[in-house]
Amino acid sequence: MQETMKQDNFRLTLPVDFDEYDWHVKGYFIGANLEFGNVTYRINLYSPERLLQDIQAELQNSGVFVEQNIVVVRELRRKTVLDSVRAMVESGRIQALIGIPSESNS
Repeated sequence: MQETMKQDNFRLTLPVDFDEYDWHVKGYFIGANLEFGNVTYRINLYSPERLLQDIQAELQNSGVFVEQNIVVVRELRRKTVLDSVRAMVESGRIQALIGIPSESNS
């Protein structure tokens, strides 16, 4: 089950039980939905430590690390993620993400 947190100028969708699962221990969450304007972004949330581990493992295995729409946050807890996304939107850094135009506007 998903929960959408509507803010003044964006909506972030995470599982309802996001804080009940140990995402903060796991260090990543793949596939959060962020809506801003007429665009939806599928973002991949990482802690700095977990991202470094994944990068090192991929470099060792294949020599390259590629992943779209990575957002690194201090920790994977709902409030921290929401505050980080808000800061990203307000600063304009959301423009670095690759989005999909919303269906209602195509």
